[in-house]
Amino acid sequence: MEQEIELREIVAIISKRRKLIVSLCLLAVIGSYVISNFYIKPTYSATTTILVGQPAEGYRFVFQDVQLNRQLVNTYVEIAHSSRVASAVIDELRLRMSVAQLQSMISIRQVGDTELIAISVRDFTPDRAAFLANGVAEIFISQIAKLMHVDNVAVIDVAIAPSSPIYPRPWLNMAIAVVLALMTGLFLTYVLEFMDNTLKTRQDVERILQLPVLGTIPLYEGETDTSAARTWHHSAIRGENFTSCPAMAPKKHHSAIRGENR
Repeated sequence: MEQEIELREIVAIISKRRKLIVSLCLLAVIGSYVISNFYIKPTYSATTTILVGQPAEGYRFVFQDVQLNRQLVNTYVEIAHSSRVASAVIDELRLRMSVAQLQSMISIRQVGDTELIAISVRDFTPDRAAFLANGVAEIFISQIAKLMHVDNVAVIDVAIAPSSPIYPRPWLNMAIAVVLALMTGLFLTYVLEFMDNTLKTRQDVERILQLPVLGTIPLYEGETDTSAARTWHHSAIRGENFTSCPAMAPKKHHSAIRGENR
């Protein structure tokens, strides 16, 4: 029963501050939408996929060759990340950027437990992202031939210009903003309720002051909350000032009690 009462009190507190919570959520949604669509520059990603272990014509793979190629994939990924390949890409494509800048735009990974390598490039324009991804793949293959003296890498999927950016994602940003705004609203509700030490109901008086309520005076039309609260304070909490009203003042019976003035 006590848990049910506490739950009702929590719901009542949240309901009392619902305008604050709803306002914060609306501001978060609007702000996130505006920032995501008008202030954050879209970023695009294009990917080229290459195969390690291209067989020669008429050659048949055996299991040992597959295992060897999978081991080579890790080596090739590190070579693709190297400054040597990045410098060659900058020189060949005549890019106006440093090696560190280019490396920060490139992401190279092994596709699962296979002999495939995915080379992804992020850029602010989709055409440039696809151009750089294909250029990095071609120059990487040429560098492998020079370093390893083998020709066992081939492109199987060329990069194409993406139609939509990978970042920002407005719907995800708005969902996160709503969750953060809701948490902030609940926190502010708790703080405001904790700092509010006024008594509003007779239950507050009985629980906090541990005094019995003798009576309550309703709020009449035209009477302000302040004057009604003041009257309720004197009459309900202390039981005083009932004599201030002539209709409620007790009559004097001095003569009947003392036997005087007959």
